[in-house]
This record gives sequence, C-alpha cells and structure tokens, in this order.
Amino acid sequence: MQRAVIRGAGLPLEIVPVTAASLPVPRLGAVIEIHCAGVCHSDIHFIDDETDMGGGTVSRIRDDIGSDFLTFTPGHEISGRVLSLGNHVDARSCNISLGDRVVVYPWIGCRQCGVCKEGYNCMCSFNPNGVKDIGQSAQGGFATHCSVPEVQYLIKLHDSIPFDVGCMFACSGLTSYWSLERARPAVELASKCGRTPRLLIIGAGGLGTWCAQIARQLYGTHGINISVADIWQSKLDGLPAGATDQNILLSEDTKAVQDNAESIVFGAGKMDVIINFVGNPATTQTSLLCAARGAYIINVGLWGGAADISMVNLIGNSLTLAGVRTGPVHCLQELVDLYSKSPITPPNIVPYKLCEVNKALDDLRRGDIHGRGIIYMDMHSI
Repeated sequence: MQRAVIRGAGLPLEIVPVTAASLPVPRLGAVIEIHCAGVCHSDIHFIDDETDMGGGTVSRIRDDIGSDFLTFTPGHEISGRVLSLGNHVDARSCNISLGDRVVVYPWIGCRQCGVCKEGYNCMCSFNPNGVKDIGQSAQGGFATHCSVPEVQYLIKLHDSIPFDVGCMFACSGLTSYWSLERARPAVELASKCGRTPRLLIIGAGGLGTWCAQIARQLYGTHGINISVADIWQSKLDGLPAGATDQNILLSEDTKAVQDNAESIVFGAGKMDVIINFVGNPATTQTSLLCAARGAYIINVGLWGGAADISMVNLIGNSLTLAGVRTGPVHCLQELVDLYSKSPITPPNIVPYKLCEVNKALDDLRRGDIHGRGIIYMDMHSI
C-alpha cells in the first residue's frame, strides 16, 4: 500500500508507504482498491499551487491551510474495486457491494450544505480551493487505496468499461458532459429557429476529445456542427475519425486573437456554443469574437489570467458567459450509462506506473501527453 504525497509547492511527489491503520473505513463509506488514476491539469495547478487570478494577484492553497498542504495526495480521476464497506452501510439499499467495479465521484465538498445535499457538490461554497474534495485532500488517487466518505459517491462501472477508461469519467468526461448540458438552451434555440447549431471546442486534449463525441451523442438529432481548435496540429490529427466537422489550427501568437477568430468564422460561421478548455485571455477573446447572438460561452480551463470583456458586446449580443467546474454526481451516472451504449472512442491513453507519477506530471506540463495520462497501480491491467 503506497501513496504519492506533496512535499512542497512545485516539488516532485514522494511515494510513501500506507498502513491499514492509517486508512480507516468510513462508517458510511468505503475503501477502494485503486486500479487506475487519470492525470489532469488540475493536479498540476494543485501541486504547483500558484494560480494566476489576473491583475497581478495569485491564489495559493497553502496560504489557507498551512502545513496540511504537505500531507495531501493528489489525483481525482479514480477507478477500482470496493475493498471494504463501513459498518453503517446498507449494501442492499445503496446497490454497492464488496468487489464492485466503481468510479469515484471526487467533488464531495462539505457534504452538509443544501447544494451538496441536492447532489451539486461541485458548487459547494464551503470548499475553498477544493480542499475538501478527494484528490485535493489526504486521500487522492495517486495511491494504491483511498477512502470515500459515503458510498453515494461511488458509481458502478459496467463490465464492458475498462478501469483506464472509467477513471476518466470522473473529471475530463464529466466536465465535458456538464459543459454541454449547461449550453443546451443555445443548441435547442438554434434548432428551433431552423438552423444547424454550431459548437466550437477550444483545446483538442483529453477534454476536447470527450466533448466532441459526447456532443454528437447528446445533440445528434439537432444535426450539430462541431469544430475543434488547437495550437497543436498533432492533437487535432489525433482526434477520433468522425468526431468533428472542422479542425482549426490556431496561431500560437496570443496577439493574433483577431486573426484566429476570423479564420474560425470564415470556415464555420459564428458559433452558438463555445467551450473553452484552455482558459487564458487569448482563448477567451477568441470565444467572444466567434460568438453568434445568443451564444453560450462556457469557460473550463484554468490557465489563468484575466480577460478584457466589452460590456456592450456582451449585452448587445445577448451572450451567456459561464464557468464550469466539473459537474454534479447525477451527471456522472448519466455519462457512464451513455458511454455503455454509444460509439464513443476515449482519448488516447498514455500509461505510467505509480512510481512514474512525477514523469507523468512533467510530461503533462510540457504538453507531451496527447490524450490522457493514466497511472496504473497494476501494470498487468494494461
């Protein structure tokens, strides 16, 4: 039993042993024997602990929680088997049993407020910097085992779904799914007005790959037109066949935002929905310039910084500007069900061992992972 622990902001994680005594079984929850854990940009933000808030200010988790930061185990895309159940768990009523294959919903928040009790834990107001979530606490997924405080945050995986795909549902898949659901009014309005809805996805990484295919499944009856933009041609080339209608190569020069936007609009027309998986000032400006009247602009990426937004443009074009931080627990169940019956190709998987977790993080920092890095606790399961 092992886990990777933060030893300082931006420093390599340290693999340390875990004893059974240090991993108690929550009375309403479970202990999970982890098979796979995805590697996400959010893990890097958490480990490096320096988020550009714009205007010259930064946010640091360690400023809020002090030395507790040095005990955390990151990793929030988690799949595995139920190893043990708490003594207050009624396995019959919760439909969870020992040995079940599960994906963990990690965005648990405070679990006490009205938002959490309604299943929208990802929007909990009593969860500063997400430190109450699994993977941003002492029980993350870069480990052989983790505790889940309540079994309601376990979603059973269909037997047809491998662990390495299942773990991705908890963040990259769920965030894409909820972003598309948030934008549903714009898709349905365009369709009702007699035209094909247009979706632009900025960022062709793991989330962009999920988003394009989930969009096709959710809105296929509307005949949705899907474009994906990125600064890396190799990432665009790696998208599954048929996932998109247009692939758009953006300039790496952040000053060329206007040119980027004009090239997108020239090829595909103004967009009804724009989902920005990068989240820097340049991609935000691109989103605004590409937006049709009444468009939904969904910002997901945490690159950081601040954007200069014209209030006249925002109001005059009736734009909806929204942020999405993952999604509610019921959407994770919906996504698992959707995947089990739909022709969705998961992002390309780049495998690592637990002892290679720092290499995985460094590869992601450099942009060398095309798809999703996955930590395998047992490499024989690859």
